[in-house]
Amino acid sequence: KTSESALWPVRVCVRSGADSPRPIHEGRLDRSSLEKLKESRRRAISISPRVDPQASKTPNYFDEGAGDWDVYLDTSALVEFVSDDASALKAAGYTVMLPKAWTQMAASAKLVTKELSGDSPLQKKLGMDQLVEYDWKLSVGDMELSDEEMQQLVNSKTGLIRLRGEWVMADRTALGKITEYMDQLASNSKTRMRKELDALAREAERMRMLEEPGWQDKVAEVERKLEEFNLQLKEEDADFGVATMAELRELALEAMAKEPIEFTGSQWHSSMLGGMETPAPTRVKIPDSVHAELRDYQHRGVDWLYWMSRNNVGAVLADDMGLGKTLQLLTLLAVEKDRGESTGPTLVVAPTSVVGNWVREAHKFVPDLKVMVHHGSTRAKDQELLTSAAEHDLVVTSYGTISRDFKVLGMVAWDRVVLDEAQAIKNSSTRSSKAVRSLPSRHRIALTGTPVENRLSEMRSILDFCNPGVLGSASFFRNHFASAIEKYQDEDMTDRLRQLTAPFIMRRLKTDSAIIDDLPEKSEEILTVTMTSEQAALYTALVEDIQLRMQNAPKGMALRGLVLSSLTRIKQICNHPSHYLGDGSPVTSKGRHRSGKVEKLMEILDSAVTHDERVLIFTQYKAFGDILQPYLTAQLGAKIPFLHGGVPKNRRDDMVTEFQAADGPPAMILSLKAGGTGLNLTAANVVVHMDRWWNPAVENQATDRAFRIGQSKNVQVYKMITAGTLEESIQDILDGKTQLAGAVVGEGEGWITELNPEQLAQLMSYRERES
Repeated sequence: KTSESALWPVRVCVRSGADSPRPIHEGRLDRSSLEKLKESRRRAISISPRVDPQASKTPNYFDEGAGDWDVYLDTSALVEFVSDDASALKAAGYTVMLPKAWTQMAASAKLVTKELSGDSPLQKKLGMDQLVEYDWKLSVGDMELSDEEMQQLVNSKTGLIRLRGEWVMADRTALGKITEYMDQLASNSKTRMRKELDALAREAERMRMLEEPGWQDKVAEVERKLEEFNLQLKEEDADFGVATMAELRELALEAMAKEPIEFTGSQWHSSMLGGMETPAPTRVKIPDSVHAELRDYQHRGVDWLYWMSRNNVGAVLADDMGLGKTLQLLTLLAVEKDRGESTGPTLVVAPTSVVGNWVREAHKFVPDLKVMVHHGSTRAKDQELLTSAAEHDLVVTSYGTISRDFKVLGMVAWDRVVLDEAQAIKNSSTRSSKAVRSLPSRHRIALTGTPVENRLSEMRSILDFCNPGVLGSASFFRNHFASAIEKYQDEDMTDRLRQLTAPFIMRRLKTDSAIIDDLPEKSEEILTVTMTSEQAALYTALVEDIQLRMQNAPKGMALRGLVLSSLTRIKQICNHPSHYLGDGSPVTSKGRHRSGKVEKLMEILDSAVTHDERVLIFTQYKAFGDILQPYLTAQLGAKIPFLHGGVPKNRRDDMVTEFQAADGPPAMILSLKAGGTGLNLTAANVVVHMDRWWNPAVENQATDRAFRIGQSKNVQVYKMITAGTLEESIQDILDGKTQLAGAVVGEGEGWITELNPEQLAQLMSYRERES
């Protein structure tokens, strides 16, 4: 008999002392013993109603060894008895003897994937839409089942089957979940096939109506495929052994949160589904069009980005601040352009303050790239934008602009969309987040030094932009992963999430020995920050006043003096309104920063504290240092020293000693003149120039307080300028981006005083940026 139609005897026996159990025959027992046994049976029935004679089936066979109290159960009832009642009866003092093989054996599943083979009528795709073949392999205990045995187990419903001469009982809960997984994939395949069936039908009709050349053969081919699909869809037990990587990924997510499935197959497939480590991509040759010597970790980053790009899989490059994410992305574009693999422009969406940085870096490192900025009130619109974007390799825009222009930008055939400082979309419900997600493209990349700032949902949002659905819905992720990890520090779930995200994220830290083993090395970056509205108002009013005064000022020394004093006041506004006004007002107002530079400084300091790094902060002005010192002391919870010309030599020496100590303060403020030479401050490896001297020699001398013998870490140098102001205009001239007729650019600021009023007005005018 099959397990489903069988009746199973449950023997109710009695034994005395060490004797063997014997069937109960009431006529052979004395009254006293019988009454005691009946009471025991009543108690057993209260625990397990299935041993009640009322629950017994009538066997259709002669049972020679039967006792008067034996009961006969169908397979379903028997499985419930073994699964639920046996342990309860044992706990109550009854002996329950089961066949050895009837202890519930663990049921486990393995899903084997392989590349789609043969002349499949299904369209081959890449990325998460890639189609792969799969086979289920089930095991009971340590026995892997054959296809026939597997089908028998799935069809058993109860988990009890006769396996290789023995009755075996599989864990019903695990088996039910595995069966659910199998049905889910098969259902997905049917749905996908129906959609493709509809698409093919529409294609056949289109060909017939347009009577395209060779349409009869094409239509016949389509109709044949339709017939094949229809036949397979009608088969109840058809083998739907094809799925997309997205469908398998969804299954892997659910399985990891509940009953894990082992995924095997190609190393890449396994890693995509949370299994083995991601395979190392092959080395990519860097073309001569890249005017930079990439460090080895940066070259590995390009290799990885290129591999992900060729497979149409979204990527998150999450290198630490200062490790060169911009250079790696620009090199990727150069590689694809050199190989003739670019299929359209790349769009970079960045904070307004770094739009200019992208343009400068592109011109510097890959000058062959055609770069376009889509930003500001004079930006291209409608058809002009569509035409212009298609003619460039790289288009750079801001999050603010994308939230307004997403409809027309969505009409561009982007090859790739890149998000810089991708933590800007950590909240998936914001306007800019929705805007960037609406842009169609072949490939997506997110660049961020902080993939997780506060909550895991931020990482999910960034990954979901790159590969929609890769971590499930927001509610699924919150309920199955974020809650377990953030609230309960579930290490197992943390490890599972790490496995699921590893193929899509490349994260390198400056503190990693694999990154810094050949340090020290100095990296410099120009940081373009945005003014606050308060700064912009002060700047505009000042420039208008200066221009009016220059028109009436005499030539010669008086004009030069006016220009130099004006430069100082402009720098003061760019530093902080309080620095310019000299009114002792606070650094922030109602919890918001009043200065774009100070806000950016706090971001740098937060990152440095997180990575146990120390920071040197240079400014030309003692008044600005006096503003920063108490604020930073309060914010960082440690007294921040300020070394300036008024500090006596002994106190200066003490400051250096205290800063160099292992438990020294996280930052030090220095005036450029007093702290620019003669000091050894190698405890710091981050240097920030708040206001520019425009003299590389002077700035480098200051930077060399940290970048010198004894330094064991990379030194990262940040030089701040304010967008839309004289500071950015001067930087553009130094970078060769802007030419002024007749201007002779020299070191420092003296050359600026030689410009005529019209040229000065051009440099000083405030070019308002859109947020």
